[in-house]
Amino acid sequence: MTLTTAELSEKLGLSRATISRVLNGGQGVKPSTIAAIRQEMDRLGYVRPAVRPGRKPKNQRGTPSRHGAIALIVADTSILFDDPGMANFVQSVQEACSKRGLHLLLERVGDKGPLPPTLQRAKVDGALVMMFPGLTPEDDTIRRISEQFPVVQVFAPGHPLTNIEHVTVNDVAIGTHAHLLFTAAGCQSVALVNVWPSFKESLLIRSRACLDRSVLAGRPVGVFVQDQNQAGLWPAGTVVYDAFKEIVEGLKKLPKPIGIFLPIDARAREFSEALRAGGLDGPASARLVIAGVTPRLVEGIQPVPTLIDPNFDEVANSAIDRLLGHAGETGARPQTLMVQPRVLGA
Repeated sequence: MTLTTAELSEKLGLSRATISRVLNGGQGVKPSTIAAIRQEMDRLGYVRPAVRPGRKPKNQRGTPSRHGAIALIVADTSILFDDPGMANFVQSVQEACSKRGLHLLLERVGDKGPLPPTLQRAKVDGALVMMFPGLTPEDDTIRRISEQFPVVQVFAPGHPLTNIEHVTVNDVAIGTHAHLLFTAAGCQSVALVNVWPSFKESLLIRSRACLDRSVLAGRPVGVFVQDQNQAGLWPAGTVVYDAFKEIVEGLKKLPKPIGIFLPIDARAREFSEALRAGGLDGPASARLVIAGVTPRLVEGIQPVPTLIDPNFDEVANSAIDRLLGHAGETGARPQTLMVQPRVLGA
């Protein structure tokens, strides 16, 4: 029997759009509905043509068409406003897109439900995914996105997906730089001050890279964190603090000069003021190293600290270049690129 989709639509009591979606892979249609439609097609003797007229399924990747846009996909847009580093990264992505004549689309994707309509229509050349992988829902979501168009994952230091391109900051190098700076300055002890109120894997990696090398070098260390739940991640003797003045009192007990490492620039100015109020603002007392370069957080600090730039500009440019370069290349082997930080004002 020769049937058209219009006739199928009439006989099955369903819209032509639903019939078309089932014929093209079933995206956005319930599995039970797909099964019922296909069963009825078989009963009616419908034979799908070898080549359907009109638009082809979007998952077919031959030579990709260019749309002049990429998507930046996050699990929670609030992190873009709470974390100064991530806000800086979004700015870097926007500037990198502008240099290439690309539009930037920001989308939030949860671990349940369909992808947003803009992503389903695949009107982008690819996506930078900035989520928190390592848990099955997030991994499955990233894989779903990668089935639609090329994907490069950014900022997943401990557990990138092995089948997807990955670009991140070399957080171990940030901590190593801090250790080497303290060594060159002749610091007799090292203190780590985590000013971020909740767990961030990148900050843990940076901090432990500095602390572990300091311990191996035989220096006394002090660790100060805000969250009691984080204490187990750090060496014995970690201090949970409520106010910076508590940290200053603890620092006074360490051999001078002290190398003080802030693994993120949040509250850096406030912390430096606490050091000055406690008499620990001179080079004979303390050397301050901050991982981060957000101007409103680090400008005007006296004495001028040494800054370690995570190099988000390079992360953004490298990720976009990989995204556009690997679009449509099904045989390319995914790799992880770790961008090297830069030391400023050493």
